[in-house]
Amino acid sequence: ALYLKNWNKAIISHCTIQNCKATNGYGGAIYCYGSRSIITYNNFSNNSATGGGAIYLDTDTNIVISYNIITNNSCSNSNYGGGINFTNSIGTIISYNTISNNSAGGYSGGGLALSYNTNTVISYNTISNNSAGGYSGGGIYCGGGTIDTISNNTISNNPGGGICFGQGSGATSISNNTISSNSGSGIYCGAYQFGITINSISNNTISNNTGGGIYTTTSYTGNVTINIISNNTISNNSNTNGGGGICCWNTNIINTI
Repeated sequence: ALYLKNWNKAIISHCTIQNCKATNGYGGAIYCYGSRSIITYNNFSNNSATGGGAIYLDTDTNIVISYNIITNNSCSNSNYGGGINFTNSIGTIISYNTISNNSAGGYSGGGLALSYNTNTVISYNTISNNSAGGYSGGGIYCGGGTIDTISNNTISNNPGGGICFGQGSGATSISNNTISSNSGSGIYCGAYQFGITINSISNNTISNNTGGGIYTTTSYTGNVTINIISNNTISNNSNTNGGGGICCWNTNIINTI
């Protein structure tokens, strides 16, 4: 529908963008490259693309995505981000959105997929019923780089799990979220060749997830480091691999749990 390249400031507001398709490309509804955009109060539905079913951001700065309804969008092939996919961007705020019933047919990130961004804040969103066809992270998938803040979100009922961190990724703070009833781990970290570092997981309610509340695993040369796990309510989770509440394989938990 929209392709924005090198815009200084684009405002997309109060629009309905639906039934759009980027058959061999990215961003079924919006593709922003090298731009600064404010995307608010829109309805994105039934859009599809190779990656970023509704919105795809690449090498952007100071992006605001807030108060949108993003539902029933999909990406196909071996890519990520049924709802939103953003990469190599600086200063992205994703807040107060409803992101639901989106799907990533290839790997991960049914709702959101992000990689190699800086100064990213994901807060006050409802992220539910999104699915990932391959690995993990039906709700949120981080495939590289650090998310500054994931806070005050409701992340629930996502097939593929709530939040997934792939190798070379991490977060500064995961706090005050409700992460529940996901088919998979509430928070999953899978480090292989490159490590994952999370500074703090605190004050979350993590419940009724079928792949454990917090689950970490490593292989090859990768490792997982979590500095603080504190003041969380972790209840009624299950995991056939052991550790229904918290299961950490070869993980450095430095300070408190």
